[in-house]
Amino acid sequence: MLSLAKQILNEDIEEEVIIDKFYKVDLYCPAKKLIIEVNGPLHKNGKGNDNRKTQMKKKLLKKLGYKYTEIQCIDLWSKLEEQ
Repeated sequence: MLSLAKQILNEDIEEEVIIDKFYKVDLYCPAKKLIIEVNGPLHKNGKGNDNRKTQMKKKLLKKLGYKYTEIQCIDLWSKLEEQ
């Protein structure tokens, strides 16, 4: 995942980074101020929507000026199986 993100963005990517002394993120590209999260079922509520914790994290990181994108874990596994 890390090497793929580096290839796509052509920038340095950091794994498992703490942002603003509180928010742990999966991948971070400092040059683009971009956060990439890999979200699985624990990030969802019973209706398949983001749970409150995930909603708040996303909202606050965007408010702090970060670009935020997410990849669903199941989509990532599907892509890896295709290779």
